[in-house]
Parts: sequence; C-alpha cells; structure tokens
Amino acid sequence: MAKKKLIQTEWVKLSDIKPDPLNPRTISKPDFKRLVASIKKNPDFLLLREIIVDKSGRIKAGNQRYEAAKKAGLKEVPVKRAEQFSEEELKEFMIRDNTHSGDWDIEILANNFELDELRDWDVKLPDLNLTHSNKPIDVDGFADAMTITMKFDSKTYELVKTKLHELAENPEEALLKLLLIDAVS
Repeated sequence: MAKKKLIQTEWVKLSDIKPDPLNPRTISKPDFKRLVASIKKNPDFLLLREIIVDKSGRIKAGNQRYEAAKKAGLKEVPVKRAEQFSEEELKEFMIRDNTHSGDWDIEILANNFELDELRDWDVKLPDLNLTHSNKPIDVDGFADAMTITMKFDSKTYELVKTKLHELAENPEEALLKLLLIDAVS
C-alpha cells in the first residue's frame, strides 16, 4: 500500500468546522469541565492532538475538544483536513480514535455501525448477555401477559434506565415505543 501524504496542521475558525452528529462518543459533565479547564490553561496543547475533519469540514476526531474549545472561548483550533481518506476510512478512524476513553452512545453505534465492524475495530461494547438465551420465539405459546427479564452490568443498567425514561413514563410504554407498537387501550 502506498503511503499517504503527510497532512499539515492549520488554524481554523471554529465556525468553519462542524461536529459530526453521528459521533458515538459521549463525555460526562465532570470530564467535560476538566477538558474545558485544560484547554483554557494550555490551548496550545491542542497542537499535539489536532481536530481531524473530512472534506466538508465535518469533525471525524475531536468532537469533544471542539465543544470544549468553544466553551473555553477559543475562536480558532488546530485542524488537519483528512481529504485523502475515504468516508469508510474516516468512519473507522472515528471509532478507533475513541476506543481509549469516554463512553459510547449505544444508540448511535447501533443505528450507524455494523456490530462486526465495531468488533474488528476493538470497540468494547457492554455485555448484554444476549447470546445465551437467543432462541426462536414461539408466539403461539404466549399468554395474555408476559414478564421480560434482562441482566446488565451496573453501568449499562443506568444507561438503559435513562434511555427508557427518555422514551416514556414507564418501562412498558418505553418497550412498546422501541418495538414501534401503538398500544391499544
């Protein structure tokens, strides 16, 4: 494989680049506050970890640094334009660049990435423990009511609980919404 050309770093106005809405990485409020404080104290350290953008100026690496730089009051940030990379290469890079810290937005990962791709890219996903009990469902054997039990580690449980609460007031309604079922009164 031929080597790609080195990419020069340039100072770019924050208004000239935009976050990627499909960025699956999240950051906690305390970690974000620490990132903002770090950027305020040493803004030139961003030269050691530039923001990477695609041809259209969409951020592929550094979405959290971008948001923190805005919050810190910066007008410009160091950027590398990864114009010689394909969309597929940049999609993989966006994931691989984020495997070392932070949390994943499971919904964005589930809706925009293939599970096999994520595994190939060494993404550590929460163990939903689904492989042990996935069996064909005998719908003829269903009763008028059912109980669904799922086991999660504490971190995943909190994420699931939060997401279900965002969908509806109770778990039953949230499940119906997830299954795209209109409840009949």
